[in-house]
Amino acid sequence: MNSTCPLTTLLESILFVSDRPITIKKLALITGVAIDEIRESVAFLVERYNPDRSGIVLVTHGESLQFVTHPDAAESVASLLDEDRTGELTRAALETLAVVSYRGPISRPGIEEIRGVNCSLTLRNLLIRGLVESRDTAVGEKVYSISLDFLRSLGLQKTDQLPDFDSLNTPEGIDPKQSVESSV
Repeated sequence: MNSTCPLTTLLESILFVSDRPITIKKLALITGVAIDEIRESVAFLVERYNPDRSGIVLVTHGESLQFVTHPDAAESVASLLDEDRTGELTRAALETLAVVSYRGPISRPGIEEIRGVNCSLTLRNLLIRGLVESRDTAVGEKVYSISLDFLRSLGLQKTDQLPDFDSLNTPEGIDPKQSVESSV
């Protein structure tokens, strides 16, 4: 655990960036902190993010935890998310989608190595739009690949039907020193 970061701050950060519930056991593994300490910090966070005091609520279900928006804000949040799902893709989203399309399944660190920037929020938006999907590997690493909906929207049946797929689906195919957009 990072000794300069209080446990509650660390847990808040991990839970904030996660796109799915996380178990207390997984939090203990990630932080290197005993499960009892995790439970104690989680109890504090549940009280801090109580629906009577916050627009963000920490939902607990058995051993799993996840930050969600306050139920009373659902309509406004849904409106924003609908805008995110239907609006134009940003350059960052297009670049990330290109990397995932040609190099997937690929981990977030793999995407970030190619793009040279943090891709957490961009990946989350692509997941919300249904353009990419994620799965955990046998070693617990999350990898991303394009979704069937994305292929269907392009009128393709298989990933290898993407333009220049054979040349760009190799380690040499996407040069991190070049813009992904110019490669695609």
